Amino acid sequence: MMENKARIQSLDRAGSILEYLLNKKGGERLAVIAKDLHLNKSTAFGLISSLETLGLLMQDAMTERYQLGPKLIQYGAAAKENLNYVSVISRFAHKLLDKYGETIHISIISGCECVLVDKLEGNQVVTISTRVGERFPVTCAASGKAMLAFLPDERVREILDASPFESLTENTITDRAAFEKALAEVREKGYALDNEEGQLGRSCVSVPILNELGEAVASISISYPTAKELKSNKELVDDLVSVARETSESFGYYG
Repeated sequence: MMENKARIQSLDRAGSILEYLLNKKGGERLAVIAKDLHLNKSTAFGLISSLETLGLLMQDAMTERYQLGPKLIQYGAAAKENLNYVSVISRFAHKLLDKYGETIHISIISGCECVLVDKLEGNQVVTISTRVGERFPVTCAASGKAMLAFLPDERVREILDASPFESLTENTITDRAAFEKALAEVREKGYALDNEEGQLGRSCVSVPILNELGEAVASISISYPTAKELKSNKELVDDLVSVARETSESFGYYG
């Protein structure tokens, strides 16, 4: 995450609780939450009580486990509605889904991470295990490279300065100079590849969606099991680039 000197500790802690429970199917008990997040039990209880009052958390009376609350459904629906361009991009992306049947991801950049804002499920036997709302480092994904390559230099520097360049697999690019060289190649080709940089066994091809200024607002990616080697499918890559261009034109881009 980008550094923010005005951050409020209690809000950060509340956010960490929500993030923690996001990955806990069935929820978790107070004592375990406090222990795992290194929080004083009374502090954790106060934060959880406030979140519960706001409808952001709820407790199962039988198991005493806390889990994400119903209010988040409302927030999520409103957030997706406010990102009105996502539904537009999804309509264009369906052309790719109908033709190739592979999983389609639509992502945006938030801080120094990519956020998956929509997913179109493919009809393949082997499915891609991702979920809407999932976040991952911009430096570990084709979607991150696709968007960064078409952002102003100053913003790219800001994002990369805040990026840890962590290694998720043996193929992750952890050297900044090498990553910036990869971005230059993406600008030249108009699309980015993920060669198992975020997860072994999974690859993808990604293209940026541009606004009227030629700046990336989102990306469309086709994800697939690496064994399929779809990156060598010129027709698929050409179709992806074509759909991205058509989608970008709907947002006023005519570069």
